[in-house]
Amino acid sequence: MKKLLLPFYPILLGIIWVLTVYLANKESLPSASIMIIPMLVVTAIIAAVWFIANLIVKDWKKSALIVTVIFLLTIAHGYIREYTNIVGIKMVPIWLALMVAGIFAIVKVTRPKGRDSLTVIGNVVCVAILVVSLVSSSLIEPPYSNVVEAATISKIHNPTPDVYYIIPDCYTSNYVLSNYMDYDNSEFTNFLISKGFTVKNESFANYSRTILSVSSVMNMKYWSDEELGNYPTKVLGSALYENPVGGTFSKADYEYIQLGSWWSFTASNKAANVTYRYSTLNELGFEL
Repeated sequence: MKKLLLPFYPILLGIIWVLTVYLANKESLPSASIMIIPMLVVTAIIAAVWFIANLIVKDWKKSALIVTVIFLLTIAHGYIREYTNIVGIKMVPIWLALMVAGIFAIVKVTRPKGRDSLTVIGNVVCVAILVVSLVSSSLIEPPYSNVVEAATISKIHNPTPDVYYIIPDCYTSNYVLSNYMDYDNSEFTNFLISKGFTVKNESFANYSRTILSVSSVMNMKYWSDEELGNYPTKVLGSALYENPVGGTFSKADYEYIQLGSWWSFTASNKAANVTYRYSTLNELGFEL
């Protein structure tokens, strides 16, 4: 019983939050290992705030309740904003008032026996949530095996030309811009042509979603429902990270330079010789 009276639920709350966010977006994230750094950062911040609160109130159980209120209101600030329909600096007084009221209730209203009960409840509930989350949602999925192999390029050019693959996401054609939006985009496309690019004015995208379109191009194929299975985004992302087009250029002695995006599957590439990262944080850590 004494062990249950030792408050550890604030740390578990941080772990549960990161795990919940991961599980809600598991299909579009590469692996469970992406949680490690965000989890360490979140729990370290909670521990630091908890330690400071304990220095002030000199009671670990009371400070655990205080840091829990601070944490829950911090991650709930978006819901508070949506419920009150107040944005910007005007929301700060409401958020601070809730914070002060919660801390005041803990400091002035709770009694030692009540804090003991809340500690047991907090520990048991958090452990239960963590166990249920881990059991009900498998963190491990079978890896995707890319069966499309790299081709050999016939070296008819000497030296081989530089190749740039630029994806202007959600960007439409000159025809659509001109006829439906009354916008003349020829300055941009003429600039590309002057630099040696080929602009296909009557081309169409092969898919309406970026991940489908780009992974299809980089794998030189169209995707079937059977190939995509139950985790299509993970399959497509894995096939994008390790793709035969990259391998084909590597075979032709190209230097592959990857301009990484914020998305984990395109932050780097297995075939790349040089990678310029968008951020040192992974996608999950960046969002949290």
